[in-house]
Amino acid sequence: MAIDTILDGLNEQQQAAVRHVDGPLLVVAGAGSGKTRVITRRVAYMISQGVAPQRIVAITFTNRAANEMLGRVRMELERHGQDGGGRPLMATFHAFSAFLLRVYGRVLGIDPNFSIFDTTDRNKLVKAACGDAGALPVGLTAAKVGDRIGHAKTRLIGPDQLEQLPGLPEYQRAAIARIYRRYQDLLRENGGLDFDDLLIRGLELLENEEAGEAIRRKYQYLLIDEYQDTNRIQYHLARRLAGERRNICATGDPDQSIYGWRGADLRNILDFQKDYPDAKVVFLEKNYRSTACILKAADSVIVRNRERKEKVLVPVLGQGEPVEVHTLDDEGEEAERVVRIIREAKRDGMGYADVAIFCRVNSLLRAVETSLREAGIPYELARGVGFFQKREIRDLVAYLRVLGNPDDQLALERIINVPTRGIGQLAQSVLKEYAAEQSVSLIEAVRRAGQIERLGKSQASVLRFAELMGRLVKAKDEMGLSEFVKRVIHESGLHDYYQRQSRSPDPDDEDDRPDELSPVANLDELVATAQAFEYDNEKPTLQDFLAQVSLVSDVDTVKTDSDRVTLLTMHAAKGLEFGVVVIVAAEEEIIPHVLAMEDGVEEERRLFFVAMTRAKQRLHICCAHRRATRGSYRRSVPSRFIREIDPKVVKGLDLSSFSRPARNFQFVINPKRTESGTNTAAAALPKCSYRSGQRIYHEKFGYGVIEEIYLSGNRYTAGIRFHSAGVKKIVLDLAPIHPVAES
Repeated sequence: MAIDTILDGLNEQQQAAVRHVDGPLLVVAGAGSGKTRVITRRVAYMISQGVAPQRIVAITFTNRAANEMLGRVRMELERHGQDGGGRPLMATFHAFSAFLLRVYGRVLGIDPNFSIFDTTDRNKLVKAACGDAGALPVGLTAAKVGDRIGHAKTRLIGPDQLEQLPGLPEYQRAAIARIYRRYQDLLRENGGLDFDDLLIRGLELLENEEAGEAIRRKYQYLLIDEYQDTNRIQYHLARRLAGERRNICATGDPDQSIYGWRGADLRNILDFQKDYPDAKVVFLEKNYRSTACILKAADSVIVRNRERKEKVLVPVLGQGEPVEVHTLDDEGEEAERVVRIIREAKRDGMGYADVAIFCRVNSLLRAVETSLREAGIPYELARGVGFFQKREIRDLVAYLRVLGNPDDQLALERIINVPTRGIGQLAQSVLKEYAAEQSVSLIEAVRRAGQIERLGKSQASVLRFAELMGRLVKAKDEMGLSEFVKRVIHESGLHDYYQRQSRSPDPDDEDDRPDELSPVANLDELVATAQAFEYDNEKPTLQDFLAQVSLVSDVDTVKTDSDRVTLLTMHAAKGLEFGVVVIVAAEEEIIPHVLAMEDGVEEERRLFFVAMTRAKQRLHICCAHRRATRGSYRRSVPSRFIREIDPKVVKGLDLSSFSRPARNFQFVINPKRTESGTNTAAAALPKCSYRSGQRIYHEKFGYGVIEEIYLSGNRYTAGIRFHSAGVKKIVLDLAPIHPVAES
């Protein structure tokens, strides 16, 4: 393989990163600096130096990124005539751990046919665990308890160490610990692992002397993309996998670490040189994506962060147009301005696909959606993993899960009477009672239905279902993956069932979209997904396919291959780029978010920086004087991040018409007034000692942030958003609350 062609077109810093083969390497890759290009060329270079492709594993954070890297590596290997010697493994942390556990997991007592339980499954099991282990703690739902358990797992905290979990009130710990233990029991009984367990058990596997050494012998070179987004478990996984060979390459950018709320630990990348003092460090600072004006604006914001590695993005493109800041009256006028921006881009020769609208949270995009529909502008709203949450898709996946893992009782309960086949709740209760009495699985009870007389009239229906599942289990080993998925759709009755339920979209229903696929078409789409999986994998298996389906992230579902404007959250925008970016609702308490205004502003600033640096040619930032929130209008204030932008590269930066930040208001009072307009009730009361935006601790509800303060009678009342209990109305001088000291 010719080395000069591998290095062709790379700048000096990129070449330095590509040429480093053995030993630790840290690549600090600024936004738009060609990081993916460097990673793929580096893989090709390593192979040219005699490293076997099968010895290389590259880990990133989305299936989209992993597939893109694999495609580029294939092209590089084909270009240099090296595609016949095997392929490196490229996957997400979760997918890599799932793969290792299927191959080596028996040493930990893990059946290779385990199911992967997503967040919806987790919440169902948590709810069941609550029924077994006691009531939910006051103010918490099953989903919130599931989140608490997830937070504990990402920090390697078990049910007996919950006092180490920050932000968990004392009164919740005992109940959550009981539920946590029972939840883990239910996972084992169902032969399942949740997302966090994949990483935890993967780490246990690498810590196992026999399995760990076998894995390290097989994978001797480790590349980790987006290292700034690793959590502590992933950090330990990487360290264990690198082992004594220490052939680890970490690429990332501290300025783009935006997942602290998921457990990502910025210190992992900032302290890489402490872990590997002899590491080679390469800074990629040339930006090939954005114009100089956009980069200057983004850089003037991010330099205010303290936790970062100092670097300066150097634009390769020209000066470009100034960043435009638009100050609007409300979200309606903001949406109209978005339409104008899109039409201007079209007049200048751009396509709809070149434009993206970003917001901190999806719910604030509704006014924009309405205006785009009225203007006839096609758009795609990135709805996270919505496709895989559709009822028909979850039904089909449940069939596949049971066929792959008969112990998956949660999936079996979902499809035992779907389509309706005469196995109602009473019959299902009988089956569960029999399974418990005989100490067998639910699927085994189904198989023994002929012995269970108390099933009554349902006995024949259960036997037919058992026969169906038996036929499909046999077919699984006799045909290809996509052909098998298609057979399950038809033999299970799902095709006919959803065909009968299909209906035409109602044009008067705002939730219906003309391009929305019917349930049957969605089932066919999953068959197409299975076909693509077959193409991308040398040995496609049902369990590996289910793992990919289960591990889809919100970013993976963003479609950029059709001529539509893309609407998405700032978090989902990571890794994407657009000719024109419009950031809407750039206001205090939205970005930075109200819950992050005390101790999470640096991450919110990084999020804003990520949004800004997705723009290639034009960047627009919108803020409004007032915005509807929970059914009523509130005054808004421009995000502090707008004020931080260098005014030399901004057009329209006049914020003088706005009032001071809402979070500094002492209170908002709306009682009856006297004829002179004086608020006598307020005049008679002492000044309120709390303020909007202040963090407090409530002895029952835990930590929260005051959103508003007003007079109710002759007392100050506050609307407080608690982290765990939602919004509560609290009388300030009666409630057991305490201000939280600001750092």
